[in-house]
Amino acid sequence: LAGLGNAHYALGDEPRAIGLFYEAFDAYPDYPNARATKALALAMEGKRDEAEPIATAAFKDDQSSARNASIWIDTLASGTAVADIEAQLPPELTASADIQLHLGLRARENGDDAGHLAYAEAALRIEPDDWRMMSSVAEALVQPLAAVEALGITHEIPGPLRKDVDRAIRLMQSAWTKLVEQDSSFQGRHVAANLISLLGMLGRDIEAEKILDQALLANPDYAAYGIFEARRLAANGDWVAAAKMLDSLPESELPFDAFLLRTHAAFQMKDAQAAIAWSNKLGVAEGADVPPAERIELVEAMQVQAAILGGVERDTAVTAAIEKNPNSIVVRSILFDGLAQDDPLRDRLVSEIEALALLVLGHAQADHHVDDLVEDRRADARPQDGEA
Repeated sequence: LAGLGNAHYALGDEPRAIGLFYEAFDAYPDYPNARATKALALAMEGKRDEAEPIATAAFKDDQSSARNASIWIDTLASGTAVADIEAQLPPELTASADIQLHLGLRARENGDDAGHLAYAEAALRIEPDDWRMMSSVAEALVQPLAAVEALGITHEIPGPLRKDVDRAIRLMQSAWTKLVEQDSSFQGRHVAANLISLLGMLGRDIEAEKILDQALLANPDYAAYGIFEARRLAANGDWVAAAKMLDSLPESELPFDAFLLRTHAAFQMKDAQAAIAWSNKLGVAEGADVPPAERIELVEAMQVQAAILGGVERDTAVTAAIEKNPNSIVVRSILFDGLAQDDPLRDRLVSEIEALALLVLGHAQADHHVDDLVEDRRADARPQDGEA
């Protein structure tokens, strides 16, 4: 039954897999492997606290099973030290690629990036053709990119990181190829998502789109792929299709930037009701990759734009938002984007953005991102060819 459950999981039928795992336990409730399988089912349902004591008992009863030990490692309380876990493992288990892999994942959860990479590399040395080991090493190698500012705009990788990033891409590509060949792409659906994200971040859009096409064909209901597809549709100007795609996904699986994209789609379609609804949802969406203060300002500016689209008097709404946020470059920039080309408020907003940039940053410590923003607004405010 457990084996059948694994097969259903590999094919993407997670609910059926969980049901079979419970059936496997019911058939042999005293068997350590069956108890570990129940713990796995509980963990898959997000019931980690319930899973941990069951997994611990199963591991203590049979310390020869790398599978049971891996489930035990995964269900331990968050923050458990990896050294403490490793000390309880028999030497023959620590030589297992699966154990090294799961110790690495626990190190990552604990914020130990160096430990994550070390364990993942050890797992890959033991099982060099296993897609899981390839993916784990790749994820560890690209972790430093999180600290690189504006990478998605500049596509410039710092010199010391280029070798690791190139290797990470090769590993992800190899892992994804194996998953497709083995018809196990559901199990490793995150591999394609990570690869698409990384390639897009580096400006390698053609390669990213090729992987996305393969991924959508294999797992069309995976939310991460749907979000990538919505971005692609929006980039191609098909805002109706982008909105439809996002509307088809569970809101609980949408990150902040997906809510932002859906709000923008509503603006593009001149759908005031949707713009108001989605801009309000922005305020409670999770996963925003912006500082809290800037997020508040961004959301408020989007809500003002939505209100204007819904019929609120424009000058009054814009003036009120500026008065409420007298030192906000974010609010002014977003409101600027919503104004018509000939709107006299545009010149005022550009002047205020320039003044705030100088006030906050000073001439000697100018921020290049703010400089770019100011220059973009200057350019947008200039008369275009054929205009008076």
